[in-house]
Amino acid sequence: MIDIIIPNYNGVAHLPTCLEALRRQTRRDFTITVVDDGSTDGSLVLLARDYPEVQVLALAENNGFVRAVNAGIAATKAPFVVLLNNDTEATPSWLAALIGALEQWPMYAFAASKLMLFERRDTFHSAGDGYRSDGVPWSRGVWQHDTGQYDQVEPVFGPCAGAAAYRRSALDQLAEAGQVFDQDLGMYCEDVDLNLRAWRRGLRTIYVPTALVYHRLSASGGAWRASYGCGRNFMLVWAKNMPAELARRAWPALVASQLGFALHSLWHIREQAARARLRGQLDGLRALPQFIAKRRDQPPAPSPQPSALSIRNRDLMVGSQLGLDAVRPYLSIVIPAYNEERRLPTTLRQVLGYLAAQPFTSEVIVADDGSTDGTAAIVDRLLPTQPTLRLLRLDHRGKGYTVRAGALAAQGQYVLLCDADMATPITEWQKLAPFFQLGYDVVIGSREGAGARRVGEPWYRHVMGRVFNTIVQVVALPGIEDTQCGFKAFTHAAAHDLFSRVQLYGDNARPVVGAAVTAFDVEVLFLARRLGYRIREVPTHWEYGTETKVDPLRDSYRNFRDVLAVRANALLGRY
Repeated sequence: MIDIIIPNYNGVAHLPTCLEALRRQTRRDFTITVVDDGSTDGSLVLLARDYPEVQVLALAENNGFVRAVNAGIAATKAPFVVLLNNDTEATPSWLAALIGALEQWPMYAFAASKLMLFERRDTFHSAGDGYRSDGVPWSRGVWQHDTGQYDQVEPVFGPCAGAAAYRRSALDQLAEAGQVFDQDLGMYCEDVDLNLRAWRRGLRTIYVPTALVYHRLSASGGAWRASYGCGRNFMLVWAKNMPAELARRAWPALVASQLGFALHSLWHIREQAARARLRGQLDGLRALPQFIAKRRDQPPAPSPQPSALSIRNRDLMVGSQLGLDAVRPYLSIVIPAYNEERRLPTTLRQVLGYLAAQPFTSEVIVADDGSTDGTAAIVDRLLPTQPTLRLLRLDHRGKGYTVRAGALAAQGQYVLLCDADMATPITEWQKLAPFFQLGYDVVIGSREGAGARRVGEPWYRHVMGRVFNTIVQVVALPGIEDTQCGFKAFTHAAAHDLFSRVQLYGDNARPVVGAAVTAFDVEVLFLARRLGYRIREVPTHWEYGTETKVDPLRDSYRNFRDVLAVRANALLGRY
């Protein structure tokens, strides 16, 4: 069952369009509750006369949007809660698509609709919401003409509450003092606050492009009210929710954005909306101590690397953003392979099967390092039936060169490297992915740290690994516990920048014959840190393979040599 909650204040002109659209829904297992927030315009008469199927929760006086929504959530019981503004018109399949996504993918707590402008139906209002470290929320696609750029199901930072679905169990986790939305915010940014709290608890949002809704922007709130609410609440939501480590580095960006808004409002001081924003900013400053005090109730956020000394003004969001090509897949998986005809079929079954069940677009690149067995033939046979699979044929140059070529060929918004033996299961991607939404550029699997699991590894291999890591930390990468786990992910920009800069196994590097393991990972991570990319190490599951191609003596020597070469290149200014 589904509870659709519609907050209403003097919306008699909008309610018929909204409710008639719900009567046309293809999915029917829902109850509509209109929470009337002290209307004086005949809304209650309209509901009683024309919409007897609607439950009405009539509040005695107008207390604002947030209190009305909280009252509706408290008065209902269904496992799915859908919030819908009264100034919207949902298409007939909207509810079926929105709730269907949550039913199909239980790992997601919220679902975001595709919101278009009511009067300009080819123009976006929101394709999922995002949030910047300077405290400014934003709507993906806002004001853009719809050319299909947001037609893929994919994760986003959060939904706009004007047309969003929530698991009630998730809302129960997020309730503060019995209330889901923060009533001290009043109106505007209450959904941003909820999305940030959800993020910090690991609750994620799926965007559903077939869940289409048309919205009269600010029809019920009014432009000056929106300006006041945003002016007040941008800083308050930031102060309450920004993780401490990020807040210490991002506060100048917050101050700069607030000063920018204030200067813009002063320049347009004759306009009502500009004066309202200034009043909102002043009221926000007065309320700051109250919202800073709320931080005590926040669960701890994952801490960034201690050595990450800078924070960029980037978006906390997964999915198409920042001008990325709409046809670019969400995830590229790069599998380097050299004579892997025995293990590759199982690996590809696991990877392709996992991706087929995910709500995002993807590609799989097998980078063949000049194999002399049937590795390439295995991929060739699958290509006609697997349109997302690609084969990159290379001359035999070694793993470092092969990984580099695969990473540079990847088109995805995120690039995941994983070994052909699938020592780290592909499902561990779900542990890495959330950190990109927290602003990290490089997220690496680690066999060390709390939560990591090493299965079947001989004791001497573990000792060798610890000795090598000690050398790596002393010479090149202090603070990173495991540089050699083959499960690493990058943003598209970071992958292409870093792998285009490597020296040890680039285009002019000497070929590495055979299946020798090299320390290309150290060079890439060294470059990432040197260039200011944010790196996160995440403990993962890892299983030792009995068919390992590691030669303890040969590869230990080669890795040690590579680490020294990285440091030498840095001293010589080659990076």
